[in-house]
Amino acid sequence: MAVPVSEAVEVAGPAHELEQPRWLQQAYGWSADLLHADDRSYRHLIGAVTCCTRWFFDQVGGFDESFTSYGGEDWEWAHRAWLAGGVFAHVPGAVAWHDGPDWAGRATGAGGGSAGSAASASADSASAASAAAHEDEEARRQAEKNGETLRLADLIAVRGSRGFGVRSRAVDVCVDLVAAVGTSISAGAAFVAVDSVLAAMPDATVVVPDDVAPVFEADQRVRGRSSDAAAAALGGARVVVTLDGPVRVLPAVEAGGSDDARVQALAAAVGLGDDVARDLRTATDAVGVGSLGTLELADPSGRVLVTVESRRAALRARRWGAGVAFVSHRASVDWLTPVTGEPSVAAYLGGWG
Repeated sequence: MAVPVSEAVEVAGPAHELEQPRWLQQAYGWSADLLHADDRSYRHLIGAVTCCTRWFFDQVGGFDESFTSYGGEDWEWAHRAWLAGGVFAHVPGAVAWHDGPDWAGRATGAGGGSAGSAASASADSASAASAAAHEDEEARRQAEKNGETLRLADLIAVRGSRGFGVRSRAVDVCVDLVAAVGTSISAGAAFVAVDSVLAAMPDATVVVPDDVAPVFEADQRVRGRSSDAAAAALGGARVVVTLDGPVRVLPAVEAGGSDDARVQALAAAVGLGDDVARDLRTATDAVGVGSLGTLELADPSGRVLVTVESRRAALRARRWGAGVAFVSHRASVDWLTPVTGEPSVAAYLGGWG
């Protein structure tokens, strides 16, 4: 319904207010108006009513102008803002005037035939034509919505947004295999470490020293350190996992499935319980949400073998100083083993060593 431009916003606004979707209301409820947001909360920011400081907008980088069709650019920006350390806050009293209907009201309706043919058709055929037109319109709208989802799945690689098996262009977790100063990592040791990491997290990207990169030439998930792809992955990943030398990761424990593991990790991160380091996947899920920014994983002797760091926490620390909003936690784990000396790759692959 058109609203005269002369009508006062104070009058027209309440009279034409769009009903808020129930799923959005629920999200604002459980997250205390997004103050308890997580890495999937970008879905709860509505671009028409979003504001932030100019310096932060410039740091995040503005909206992605490669979006050329319906929706998604506000959610993609919101996710980048989250990774950059932004704090979300829903202000219930904020109001925006939307020029035209929202998504739910944009159905155009497929044509149902001319007035003459409709008048001469039987009631049954008219009803069938109307149903078919409705189905066509719903399919068109779903295809349009799928286009948005597929675009975002490629750009936002967090679980629940990306595919289960199909890889995204964006990197969610980047594993950095680092050799100690003055030492090198053998091809065999690098293979055992990288293979065990990817067995635990097949969707990770791994950065390795250039001299062992040829071992992994056939696997596009593994990048040599000097490559542009490695720099992009290390700089843009949600989480960076640093291996202090070659480390073997035991297979991930699946207790209740991936969703259950994620819930356990997020819950444990609040109290820094033992479950926060149940396996590598759980550790990468926990950091950056709640108060946990960095997780150090040590062997029983206390030597730190792996550091799991949230990019969000790192950027906030760089901007505001260490210890602001996030804490570090050290956990002793039994599922990480240093690869010392020259390992037997055959024994590793065969399962006897």
